[in-house]
Amino acid sequence: MTNTTAREFGPSTVWINRWYSLPIDSFRIGETVTLPLFEFVDMYSYTFRAGGFFATENPDTIVSCELESAAPGEPATMYPLVVVKGSYD
Repeated sequence: MTNTTAREFGPSTVWINRWYSLPIDSFRIGETVTLPLFEFVDMYSYTFRAGGFFATENPDTIVSCELESAAPGEPATMYPLVVVKGSYD
């Protein structure tokens, strides 16, 4: 994912499908971050089914992706991210 906004985000959480999450340290202006899908977990510690050569189940589809971040002293805000379907490395 790439931060194409004019805002820098501090410690945040990336959410996939509003169920699986992964904390990140920061997301700077213009920064591109690659996050392994198998590191996203739900509240029960189940991982996102990312697929792959040895996968025993069909992979989950990414329907939505959001960044949850809060400025110091303010409540957390969810920022929607654009999800592009395609082939991934």
